Amino acid sequence: MKYDYDNKYLAEFTGRYDGSYKFAGNVSGKRWGFFPSGSVAWRISKESFIGRPDLY
Repeated sequence: MKYDYDNKYLAEFTGRYDGSYKFAGNVSGKRWGFFPSGSVAWRISKESFIGRPDLY
């Protein structure tokens, strides 16, 4: 899922469900796991206080 506000503030969240024979040894039903991740960003060049945005 991605979110963008005013082309300045950005956020992205994702997750995956992955399995491996290495997870939880020989325990049945424990070979899968959910792995979430996320990121946020700020485009400072889009802010008015930076000065001359045409330089970027």
